[in-house]
Amino acid sequence: ITALKSELVRREDELNELKQYKQFLDQITPTEWKEERRKKLELERLSRQKLETQSASSDDP
Repeated sequence: ITALKSELVRREDELNELKQYKQFLDQITPTEWKEERRKKLELERLSRQKLETQSASSDDP
């Protein structure tokens, strides 16, 4: 049990460190890039949904 608690504490410390890195990167990332990225991901999501819908309808007899 002690080993598990130690591992949990270590993982929590690692998570907090990674959150700090993310916060830093979010601060220095240009707004324009964030907006372009958001649009690109949205288009990919819509395209994937369209393909899934087409695939599901073509699977029907």
